[in-house]
Amino acid sequence: VWVFLKLRPELGPLELPVLFYMVAILIMGIAALNRFGRVSSLSFTMVLFGSLLFISSDSILAFNKFSSSIEWSGFWIMLTYIGAQLLIVLGLSKE
Repeated sequence: VWVFLKLRPELGPLELPVLFYMVAILIMGIAALNRFGRVSSLSFTMVLFGSLLFISSDSILAFNKFSSSIEWSGFWIMLTYIGAQLLIVLGLSKE
């Protein structure tokens, strides 16, 4: 929500698509949180941190695209994205 509010003035005609995408990512994070107590602690933790890294990756991408240039953005985006995918897949495989 904070990221959307910060970027909203810069989004122009992409405001609605960005909002829908951010809602989808928020739902992913809520789904990861909803696994608490239903799966092993290790699986829950890995998937939760993976979803947080995914949100971080997309937040860096959005700020870099719509707000201000972030130094080494490509590196940080890919690092957090790869870490997110790895943790989510490994976390799900632990279940």
